Amino acid sequence: MGQDYLHKSARQWPPLGLAEQHFLLACLQKTPPLPPVPAAFDWQTLAQRAVSDGLAPLLYRRLQAEPGVNAAALEQLKRSYYQNLSANHIRLTELRRLGQLLHPHGIRLLALKGAALAQTVYEDPALRFMGDLDVAVPAPQAETALAELQAAGYTLHQEQALGQPDRAAMQEFGWHLRLTKWVLGQQIELEFHWPLRQSVLVSQVAHLDLGHIWSTAVPLDLDANLWQPAPPAMLLHLCLHIGLQHRFSDLGLRHYLDIDRLVSHHQHEPDFWPAFVRLAQSARAAQVSYFCLWLTQTLLGCQMPASVLRQLAPAPWKRALFQRYFHQDDAINRTRALYGRRRIWWRLLAADRPADLLLGPWRALFPGRDFLSSYYNVHNRAHLLALTIWHPFHALSRAARRRVRDIQQRTQPPIRPPRQA
Repeated sequence: MGQDYLHKSARQWPPLGLAEQHFLLACLQKTPPLPPVPAAFDWQTLAQRAVSDGLAPLLYRRLQAEPGVNAAALEQLKRSYYQNLSANHIRLTELRRLGQLLHPHGIRLLALKGAALAQTVYEDPALRFMGDLDVAVPAPQAETALAELQAAGYTLHQEQALGQPDRAAMQEFGWHLRLTKWVLGQQIELEFHWPLRQSVLVSQVAHLDLGHIWSTAVPLDLDANLWQPAPPAMLLHLCLHIGLQHRFSDLGLRHYLDIDRLVSHHQHEPDFWPAFVRLAQSARAAQVSYFCLWLTQTLLGCQMPASVLRQLAPAPWKRALFQRYFHQDDAINRTRALYGRRRIWWRLLAADRPADLLLGPWRALFPGRDFLSSYYNVHNRAHLLALTIWHPFHALSRAARRRVRDIQQRTQPPIRPPRQA
């Protein structure tokens, strides 16, 4: 992942004050005029936080023609905009090259999140900061695709390069692998998703049907063999990513902006909202989707249909509990409000059904024969019976190894791969 995803980057600068928060939100919205700037306005912290959180390109675009903007802050935002313009040009050119690389093998390349949204719902690809490129391939073709990427010069990150076969690495690291390569002086970080599964369990609560995502995928760039999830599926993926993987605050405002731009771009399409509601409910992600949509509306003024919010809404006591433990400035300042002792409240708020809190770990340990067959590439009934017994021990030991690696990564400085010419 890019450095911006690490919550430590949010600690580099002081939190934004109320005046700076109000001004920042107004800058990110499309229509409201900017509020007056008080005399004690902290331009330096605003610019530094905007750069750290990947918002600087958008702020520069909004403020470049505004009078009264601090010159030093505007210059910092300008540098970030042009750096992102150059970096995204390299990333998106490489993305098209990868799609073309996989085309002769009949492998479609699915672009996720920023890799697709920057080219579709943002008026300028330079406005969407990307720490990496998120891509996916169909599960049966994952090993072939990974081999092609490695032949093209992509290498697994150090903690995943264990000298083991590709399938073993896929089994060890679950639903995505991280690869990297230097291209024209730019380090390309590639998140290679969903290698061996037709469905995934997200944070032991939501069940994501990857078969549906692939069957409804729409072209992003046919000449480059690039596809993207249909807009309702893309919105669901964003909600799961924000609410379940990053607990509503790790990523700051950037991914709420994705929801804002995606909804603004597609909400008038006839089946957009009905399809999204069906997906969220079938994935057992209605409540986490509600909180993401409600926060986007609260923060950025993106009006969500009241009927949609009613269909997704959790019980009133859950809404009250969420507002008690999670505040608007937690998303703005990337405060880890639902970590530590509060993580139990996060799990409760994110679960559509209380039973899912218990069934999630059970599904992870006993996922069923279809999953075991694709995960271990085994089809013999006797072998599958043996794997049913052995898999829980494998899953628990893998979780323990992952915990140890996480502790080691937090206590050691990151090691960057050598820069290539």
